[in-house]
Amino acid sequence: MTTVIRVLRHVSGGKLMQWLQEDSDVRMEKHLATVRQQTEKMMSSFQKEEVEKVEDFQVKVRDGTEIAIRLVFPKQEKVTGSLPALAFYCHGGAFVAQSPKSMEFFARQAANSMSAVVAVPNYRLAPEFKFPTAHTDCVDAFSAVLNLCTSSTLAG
Repeated sequence: MTTVIRVLRHVSGGKLMQWLQEDSDVRMEKHLATVRQQTEKMMSSFQKEEVEKVEDFQVKVRDGTEIAIRLVFPKQEKVTGSLPALAFYCHGGAFVAQSPKSMEFFARQAANSMSAVVAVPNYRLAPEFKFPTAHTDCVDAFSAVLNLCTSSTLAG
């Protein structure tokens, strides 16, 4: 990560990445809205596998904001052990597009094929939320999922 930051500072003339993003660009906002809408539409056309259940829960991240995490549980007959495995999936979209909703078909398929509970954080997207917000949201969501898995209510 340090190397990546050094490279970004080099190509940006020493500025932090956050400073490279404009605070308001109406054209970019409209473009991103269109990209996000079209992505949702395209991804919703994929067949969604049947799973045991899908649950959303809220967690607080380090700045106090609440974000949702979607848990996709595999069909019971797919689970081979006493407890299913856990997969944590940060959806694609270069941290500016897509969401757990747009990638639900993939999370469902992954849950069943891996016999795993798939956790998908609904992290905040750029450019509305500047770097490294999406990344820290994912780290905090992962920590929250681990805490949920090791809590006494689930472990015993």
